[in-house]
Amino acid sequence: IYRTSSSGGAAYEIARQIIEQGGAVYGCAASGLEIKHIRVNDLAQLPLLQGSKYVQSTIQGCCRSIRSDLAAGLKVAFFGTPCQVAAVRKFIPKPSRTNLLLVDIICHGTPSPQMLEADVRSVAHGQPVDKISFRQGNSFILTLSSRGREIFSSDVFAQPFRDPYYRAFFDGISYRPSCYNCAYARPERVSDITVGDFWGLQSAKKFSETHRDGISLIMPVTPKGQQIVAHLSQSMHLAQAPVKEAVNGNTQLRHPMPFTRRGQLFRALYPALPFGLAVNLVYLDLRVRRALSPLKKILMANTDSKRIARNTIYLYIRTFVSMVVSLYTSRKILEALGVEDFGIMNVVGGVISLMAIINGSMSVATQRYLTYELGKGDQGDYSKVFNMAVYIHILLALIVLVAAETVGLCLLYTSDAADDLI
Repeated sequence: IYRTSSSGGAAYEIARQIIEQGGAVYGCAASGLEIKHIRVNDLAQLPLLQGSKYVQSTIQGCCRSIRSDLAAGLKVAFFGTPCQVAAVRKFIPKPSRTNLLLVDIICHGTPSPQMLEADVRSVAHGQPVDKISFRQGNSFILTLSSRGREIFSSDVFAQPFRDPYYRAFFDGISYRPSCYNCAYARPERVSDITVGDFWGLQSAKKFSETHRDGISLIMPVTPKGQQIVAHLSQSMHLAQAPVKEAVNGNTQLRHPMPFTRRGQLFRALYPALPFGLAVNLVYLDLRVRRALSPLKKILMANTDSKRIARNTIYLYIRTFVSMVVSLYTSRKILEALGVEDFGIMNVVGGVISLMAIINGSMSVATQRYLTYELGKGDQGDYSKVFNMAVYIHILLALIVLVAAETVGLCLLYTSDAADDLI
């Protein structure tokens, strides 16, 4: 049981207690890509509820079924996210909750099943998926199987960009909008027992090496929960730890996942773009940085030859980026201005560029002669060069002004396009 559970197997043992007392358990199960809550009243069916499912599960029909079981005098345990537990708690009146045990799973947030379906269709290349697994013990590995054969596997830490869904989930950019304002992500819980991974455990030495592949956090919240947890010592290795230690180690026991800029960008791109493309665009900078990291290590050497090579590559990259931006913006500007206005814009831009070249040349020449005279130490010649430079700049400005007001206007009013422009 321990090896097949996501962490320490606490949820399994709690459910086993209820079933052995003749009760029923409601929990999340995965049948292919269908993630939903089911009713289990047989220990042989309990493995269907094992394992993490990092997607929103539907609880349709569960509330009425729970109410029927309670009316029949059965003990019932419901496992779900805090918001699902709150829904069941609100549906079942307080006098009827005597035999109802509510267990919430520490939840970071849940993406929509549509995102998972879109991702699986892409990575499975159209093959039917009849089994999906999100974890292998403490390893976060997404595994897809078809007809008993593994067709896809991705470790979110070893291959961070191999699967878009898992990457987006772990960074918290694909959750439902309500998850970023979750009212239940706090130390005060809505259930009888809270379970999850005990991240940040400071007293792991209390456990043997064989138990360090996964340790469950079990927080009894109500007297009913405390009574259930007390019986777990017969089947589990339990050790007490301060509640503060659990809260410090689990972010979702303190506050909801923040809605980061990457999350905002993802929401702007999806569903206008396909899911995988939207996620890849959100992480484009990290993917490029990761792809260039081997090259960066080579180029960071301090030898002159490698410094020259590094600068050359940077220059080519800048040229390529400038070319791409120019090709894209030129098309957009042409669409916005039209052919004639686009041509006029290019003529004006060409004239401005020509003036900039002349001005740059004059500035460089002036600096050269001023520096020469300054080196000679002759203040009189230095003043002459400065005055001459000012006169030349003024003269060129007058020539351009006269040419623009005479020849320029003549060409403007005598051209074929003059009527259209006026």
